[in-house]
Amino acid sequence: MRITTDINRGFSETLRIKEIISNHGFICGGYARWMISPRINPVPPADIDIYAYSINGYDTIRRNIEQFYGIPIKFESARAITYDNQNLKINIDPKLRVLPPIQLIKPLEGMVSTDPNEVVDKFDFTVIRCWYDANDGVVNHDTEFMKDEASLRLRIKNIHCPFTSLRRCIKYTKRGYKLLFEEMIKIFEDYAGRPESYKNECKELISRISNVGEDVSPADLSVLQRLFYVD
Repeated sequence: MRITTDINRGFSETLRIKEIISNHGFICGGYARWMISPRINPVPPADIDIYAYSINGYDTIRRNIEQFYGIPIKFESARAITYDNQNLKINIDPKLRVLPPIQLIKPLEGMVSTDPNEVVDKFDFTVIRCWYDANDGVVNHDTEFMKDEASLRLRIKNIHCPFTSLRRCIKYTKRGYKLLFEEMIKIFEDYAGRPESYKNECKELISRISNVGEDVSPADLSVLQRLFYVD
């Protein structure tokens, strides 16, 4: 079930984003959370995650960002393109410079269209299960969003990978969110229920990476992304 809430911050900051994504995409996660957070001083969003409704929409949004607004790419991965909008030339709209880094999420292989509700249903925490509709100017969110965001509680709804979940819990607790014991248990139970082949592969990979430091081979990086970075 979804609840719709009018935004209470970010009106002027998002004017250019609305122009970039209007009719073609939507904002999910941390920035949408910030726009409707009931807290007086909500945790600042780390970036702006933009998803496209379709392949054509993705191409249009990318063209708007790179050609119309002239925002350079900071780095690109298999999952997303992160733009360097915080270090723009002086002649480019200053409203874009004050925003967190803009991140355009790449469409999945074979994707025809994207349903925002299906996207956020895969997210792990209630406090990021929300998306901003640029056309209506509202945020659609999980029924438990407001109470969990107000109390800074991390409530786990999905675990795609226990290692990823643990890593993200640590990330969010560093930003001020609280992880209750009942949520920790969910991660332990998920790992305990995984097949031994999965556990062994993870242990071997972690051991190899630990021995070589940051110099991870392309093959190991591919395995790491498959095991740990599932969205």
